[in-house]
Amino acid sequence: MMAGLWWGLRPAGEPGTNPTAWQFSYHVGEATITGPAVLKVRRGDRVHIAFTSDIVDDLHLHGYEREVLLLPRFTAELEFRAELTGRFPLELHRDPRTIATLEVYP
Repeated sequence: MMAGLWWGLRPAGEPGTNPTAWQFSYHVGEATITGPAVLKVRRGDRVHIAFTSDIVDDLHLHGYEREVLLLPRFTAELEFRAELTGRFPLELHRDPRTIATLEVYP
């Protein structure tokens, strides 16, 4: 189901040389995480990630040093321009799980 949601939210085409606005969605549960395992974007792209959750936890995007608090019944959001290239884990802090990996290509 989440794969279908991601497919509907993705912009037309693959990341290219022109900046693209990407939208991704996740749901974090006690034992499950729904959403894409890898977020592939290009340097300069705008990235918006929305999170819903059944748990309370801090979520951190390493390398970009962005952090949001996840709370049940609320949507947490990260929005940024992908300026750093490489692979960056998106991790929970209280329950040490990796949500996804952000891959930023030149």
